[in-house]
Amino acid sequence: MVIVMVRFAHMSDVHLGAFREKELRELNIHAFEKAVDVCIDRKADFVIIAGDFFDIALPEMGVVDRAVRKMREAQARGIQFYLVYGSHDYSPTETSIIDVLCSAGVLVKVSGEETDSEGKRKLKVFKDEKTGVSFAGVSARARGLEEADFQKIDFSALEKVPNPKVFVFHSAITEYTREEFHGIAGGVSINSLPKGFDYYATGHVHLPQAIRDPALGNKPLVYPGPLFASDYRDLESLAKEKHGFWFCELSGEGASHPPMQAGDSRVERVELDICGVEFMAFDAQGKNPAVVQQELLEFLNSRVLNGKVVLMRVAGVLESGSPKEIDFSSLRERANAKGALVFYLNRNSLEAKEREELVTSQADASKVEEELFAKSLQGLSGVSQEFKGSAGAEKSKLLLRVLKAEQSAGETRADFETRVLNDSKQVLDGGA
Repeated sequence: MVIVMVRFAHMSDVHLGAFREKELRELNIHAFEKAVDVCIDRKADFVIIAGDFFDIALPEMGVVDRAVRKMREAQARGIQFYLVYGSHDYSPTETSIIDVLCSAGVLVKVSGEETDSEGKRKLKVFKDEKTGVSFAGVSARARGLEEADFQKIDFSALEKVPNPKVFVFHSAITEYTREEFHGIAGGVSINSLPKGFDYYATGHVHLPQAIRDPALGNKPLVYPGPLFASDYRDLESLAKEKHGFWFCELSGEGASHPPMQAGDSRVERVELDICGVEFMAFDAQGKNPAVVQQELLEFLNSRVLNGKVVLMRVAGVLESGSPKEIDFSSLRERANAKGALVFYLNRNSLEAKEREELVTSQADASKVEEELFAKSLQGLSGVSQEFKGSAGAEKSKLLLRVLKAEQSAGETRADFETRVLNDSKQVLDGGA
């Protein structure tokens, strides 16, 4: 009996081009290059990237060039790359770098659709000629429209596609979404997915999971999580555990060692060691600025920071004084002197006591907001009178509302930024 064994890697949420800091951008692209090297060493047949390959639709070309060079190296060894749009590299007008690379033969996007004679939306099927594996997929949609989109697709024809086959998408599964992601990640029900596939490759939730649910015949539904990181939360996660991807095997006719029946699958977690991360969550509650600064400095002095990403999260209400009295720049200088690769300080939740008293003195949230704005604006120097007092507070509230606007479905990032900028100017110039 002929033995058929398909080996492939499943990645997602690579977010190439993320971060302003060049050191972190370099670590991100290095993680992808290292992951592809693993695929070459393990003689993978193909690689699936389940969305968010790039952090934006049109990333920096230097990052694209590095990624293409590494993928070309893998393709020379017979490894093809299949993917769908993620929510970050999504483009409703197909102006994403993803489509350019597909045209150049570097990538294959497996999320095409077609409409039959009855007007039903159906997914195109793509086939890997080397292994015979078929793919169908759904690209991510902006603003959490996945569930409605899935309901409009007729998946029945996919049941007739012979196995082995893989379904690729980029969305949270609502039944398996942790509470902290509810209302943020959007998602689809597991019952909305097409049946009969051997493997369900997904992404979007930055939490590695390998799920086997009876609704899908106990076939693996897998989240890789990020290869490295795309934001501060990912970096915090790296301080606890390594990130990576999944290496998978699908069995066709025949046997293997250890034994696998036809249609069986095996998934293995591959962790990448990219760099060390030192994280400190500091509680400043009831302390004064001098104590906070001293204790943070002692933490830095007690750690080996050379070559590491250093994260500090400082929160709480000071017993006296203001956060401005803490010399955070000296902490950065100390971390850099000890060889830290990058130093991140999150102090968004650090407050002065008088601010806390102001917030708790009012029951009406809108009044609290107005009082906070008025108090903050009054202390500013060199600001015209129209930006102070109740008039300034009103402008501030209007501006805040504009800045909270979300990108509309079908709206490009450039158009969204232009709209927000124009609306902000209108508020500042006196318009409502």
